Amino acid sequence: MMQSDKAIVRICTLFLSIFGLATLACLFATSALVYIADPLCYWRYDPNMPLYWDSRYQVAAFIKTLPFEAAIIATSMGRNYSITQISKELRVNPVNLTIIGACIHEQLAAAKAAIKNGKAKSIIWSFDRFSLIPPPSV
Repeated sequence: MMQSDKAIVRICTLFLSIFGLATLACLFATSALVYIADPLCYWRYDPNMPLYWDSRYQVAAFIKTLPFEAAIIATSMGRNYSITQISKELRVNPVNLTIIGACIHEQLAAAKAAIKNGKAKSIIWSFDRFSLIPPPSV
């Protein structure tokens, strides 16, 4: 191997090392930012955090992080249910797991996850005619 070939190999090795370290640093910084901000309340619940329009991702986080005894499963109509009134009437600690525009299969998945997690002792399920429409085939 010639002297110039060794220099090229060294330069390429140095470049790939710096590039790899920079990539890892960017991934670490992004991961730290997502963990600190926690926009979907996946690691810890913040009551001041807004509910996003697509609650499909937040429902999993709520099941994981919130303490509850009853789960409210519904479409967007369930967002209007009063948690305090349900808590007072049924004497349970409920969590609202409504999913906007959810079909029955998505609601069933949320109910199964709440039961499998071991927290939900009862399910309050609200049906409307739109939730019984089968999901679109992809």
